[in-house]
Amino acid sequence: MIVPKMSIYQMYEKIEADKVKIEFEAQKLMPKIIKEIKQQRSFPFYKCVEYKPSSNNVHVIFFYAETKKDVEKPIWDFFTVLFNDRQRFVLKQRCEIYNGIGTRAIKIYTSHFFQRYKERKYNNMDLSKNELACRFFSKNLSFDKKAYEIPIVINEEINRNFKEYGSSNHWVMLVNEGLCFTRSCQYDKTWKVSKLKETEALLFIYTTFVSNSELKEPQKEALRKEYMNVYKEMYEDCKRNEAQEKMIALRKNYKDILNFVETNRITL
Repeated sequence: MIVPKMSIYQMYEKIEADKVKIEFEAQKLMPKIIKEIKQQRSFPFYKCVEYKPSSNNVHVIFFYAETKKDVEKPIWDFFTVLFNDRQRFVLKQRCEIYNGIGTRAIKIYTSHFFQRYKERKYNNMDLSKNELACRFFSKNLSFDKKAYEIPIVINEEINRNFKEYGSSNHWVMLVNEGLCFTRSCQYDKTWKVSKLKETEALLFIYTTFVSNSELKEPQKEALRKEYMNVYKEMYEDCKRNEAQEKMIALRKNYKDILNFVETNRITL
């Protein structure tokens, strides 16, 4: 069971261990969900189901159908709920690219974050905490719907007071509906023999949310500028990876040629 005293790495692994059971439960629920969606007259459709496997971790499986076209194949995903005394946190387990390497990451969403999200997007609706989280993830963090978050390096043009929060205030996350302000840090592991450091896990704490309509024009311009920098870096990374893959292919072909020459005793 996940407890607040665990390391980020341990939290990640605990959620990972439950994933097969969560998927099995989601697929078991799917026929019932599809039947319920077919009876709907208005869309989008949302449904949350709390699931507690033998690990005693509390997961919320949610289903989402944007239009009638999604009736037969609604999107499903899940998040994990963690309590620390009276505080409630929502956890998402992700794999993030850090220094060119896929790295374990835990994203922790505070109650304050969702309170601000509700005030700015659903203030006139009576939604439960799970329903609110379901709507946020469905609209802003769904690969099936091409809803991605883009990490942007924060600066004074985005938030003039960002330095007051220290070195952990490094990133904001740009999503479909607005901007997520975060605190972040990395956890390193040092190998005993080589003494080399390896990033074991990343932590992102989502503290507050600002909608697109609240962003001022200078902020939007600063975000556009930083977004283009991110896009440029991604493009350069793709070019480097493509070049590396070509080099690997060339080396493989070269080895194949050498093997052929050796096998057939051909003189070059």
